[in-house]
Amino acid sequence: MNTKYGRLKNGRIEYAPISLDTGDGVKMNLSEASYLAAGWKKVVDVRPTTEPGCRVEVSGWNESEDTLTCVYKVVPGEAPASGPRVFSKLKLVAALKEADKWVLVKTWIEGIPRRARCARRVAVGSGERVARTAKQPQGSTRGELRSNFARGVRGYYDYYVAAQNFREDNPLFIEALAAINGYARMTDEQAEAILSKCIYEEG
Repeated sequence: MNTKYGRLKNGRIEYAPISLDTGDGVKMNLSEASYLAAGWKKVVDVRPTTEPGCRVEVSGWNESEDTLTCVYKVVPGEAPASGPRVFSKLKLVAALKEADKWVLVKTWIEGIPRRARCARRVAVGSGERVARTAKQPQGSTRGELRSNFARGVRGYYDYYVAAQNFREDNPLFIEALAAINGYARMTDEQAEAILSKCIYEEG
């Protein structure tokens, strides 16, 4: 996932992938011009500072020809403690059940091993087809990219099973949260309302 570029889908942000399927094959480490040409827009996300006793929340997005600007609102309430928050898995499950989202999220989690297996099968097939090709383009092959995708998808499942708590700055948590929001059709505001109830407290 490349959070520097995105597009709006049903009012919520969808971030760009780290690779794009171009006329010359699947490419990574693309330029800004390549993302814009593919229909993605540059994300402008500058979180404002607040006065004591207030916090900021995402209120929406402003869309222009080639940019998406995150709009924040200042609301009363204690600002989160400095540093990344840590969320309790038990509290998250309870909060998702309360919000009537747990069944969808559980379905997404339980489907991860199947999606990883499918991605691996596609990667093997792509690798075999590429091996039969006499002349290859520069960069990663489709099979390699799909194999990497399979490992990444499986990583979400292993991370969920092994962890008792989740740090909000963990790359796996960030990517999984974005995917779950899309699958469960949750806005950023709805997701934050759930997460705010799930702060892990020691002791």
